[in-house]
Amino acid sequence: MKNITIFGGSGYVGGSFYDFFSQRKDLGNLNLISRTVKSKFKKKENINLIQFDLEKNIGEKLPENSDIVYYAVDNTDYSLYSKVIDEKPSEKILNFTKICKNFYKKSKIIFVSSGAVYGYFDQKKNYMKKKLLKILMKFQKTKNIMFKIKEM
Repeated sequence: MKNITIFGGSGYVGGSFYDFFSQRKDLGNLNLISRTVKSKFKKKENINLIQFDLEKNIGEKLPENSDIVYYAVDNTDYSLYSKVIDEKPSEKILNFTKICKNFYKKSKIIFVSSGAVYGYFDQKKNYMKKKLLKILMKFQKTKNIMFKIKEM
């Protein structure tokens, strides 16, 4: 049985895991973490709902020692994406890396949200290769941070 933690647990990814774990209690424990998770789901025997604001780094006590940690956090304000891409990593990413360093050193960490990884992508706009390359380089820097945490 696995212990799985999902940051950004009240969105599409968290909802899909919630539905699956609701039907299959033999899989292990699921920890859904988000600001609004308790208003979207009901607590179940094998599903923990943890209210936590990753941007402000405040909330309920986080679970420790998960086998797998998913980062599925996405901004709800898509106008912020150009800022996030052009500047330093967001507070959410910085706080997530600190949390991983403290709680999830031995966990597998997976980024799953397209918004979390690449930012908002408007298909109507014709993005130049240079801009896309810049986005991918930011993602690579974030991946390198996560690998450094795993090595600590």
